[in-house]
Amino acid sequence: MSDAKGVLELYRQFDPNQRVDNETAVELLDASTRRGVRIFTLTEDVHHAVAPIVVATAMAVLIPNLVGDGRQQMVVENIVVDKYSHGKGYGRRLMEEVEQWAREQNCRKIIIVSHHKFNADGFYHALGYESDSSSVFIKRL
Repeated sequence: MSDAKGVLELYRQFDPNQRVDNETAVELLDASTRRGVRIFTLTEDVHHAVAPIVVATAMAVLIPNLVGDGRQQMVVENIVVDKYSHGKGYGRRLMEEVEQWAREQNCRKIIIVSHHKFNADGFYHALGYESDSSSVFIKRL
């Protein structure tokens, strides 16, 4: 994945305590291109940058669904927009790409995993996502 180092820089903004070394992380990101997992990136030419930089990223995973009509679901997490690029529409563009892939994969729904400390609820509501219909429970291992 050519954007792996840029994705890692955004993940460091997301979690400054990240403990994965660059080489290992690049291998993991490259391996994530297997069927059913996709890392989305948006790049932009930024003033004074030598090459385009990654300004937004998200990871989407397709999950089989055994109920209802049987159409798979998509879980999206690790959504990060460069802190210096907030308010420029990158998050919206990124989520439009995610949703397009979900439609192409005939997904029944998209589930976004987001931590409350990022105050992104308003953004997701503006994109049409509901948060009052479900709860997400997490147990860290």
